[in-house]
Amino acid sequence: AFDQANAGIAKTEAIISQKLVRAAFDGVLGVRHVEVGQFLTAGTQIVTLTDLSKLYANFTVTEKDSGRLAVGQVVRVAVDAYPGKTFDGTITAIEPQIATDTRNIRAQATIANPEGILKPGMFATTTVVLPDKPAVITVPETAIEFTLYGDSVYLIKEKKADDGKTSLTAERTFVKTGERSNGRVAIVKGVQPGDKGGAVGQLKLQSGAALAISKDP
Repeated sequence: AFDQANAGIAKTEAIISQKLVRAAFDGVLGVRHVEVGQFLTAGTQIVTLTDLSKLYANFTVTEKDSGRLAVGQVVRVAVDAYPGKTFDGTITAIEPQIATDTRNIRAQATIANPEGILKPGMFATTTVVLPDKPAVITVPETAIEFTLYGDSVYLIKEKKADDGKTSLTAERTFVKTGERSNGRVAIVKGVQPGDKGGAVGQLKLQSGAALAISKDP
């Protein structure tokens, strides 16, 4: 009788252990989806379990820029919940196929989240940090005249008269432009560091015309 009682206890403990739900990994529980005492069947969702120690940022890049992506590159992620703050991560996976409908390529970055402030499902703006480029000359976009004959700028040249007085004149110079960013254009060829040019008012200029520089910024 004693052995039967112990066997019954062991059986009951085994049944209880089978009903104990254990998390597969350490994480944070969400709001439960069941009530206390509710009978559960296999596959019933009880509660969400999230590991916030690191997150994946999934983003897309255009086909044109896909050749500049590489695993291990640094990315900076910004979310609306924390304006002005960025979170650094690294690209850990790149989809080998281009999407036929959007012509974009998917990439995934892993971001450390020790404070747990980033949450899965957040909308994020992702910036891929490319290697530093050599220094280039840039001018405001308004300084460039884009025409069918080519792009040009008006450089300000100093001209000394016979009486020794110095005057300013305009000189149209054709240039080769590069990339644009934040309202400025890179000049690949045509101007040198230190050259002065007109940023506005070019419609009133022609080569050799006298200039007066406005003090109004």
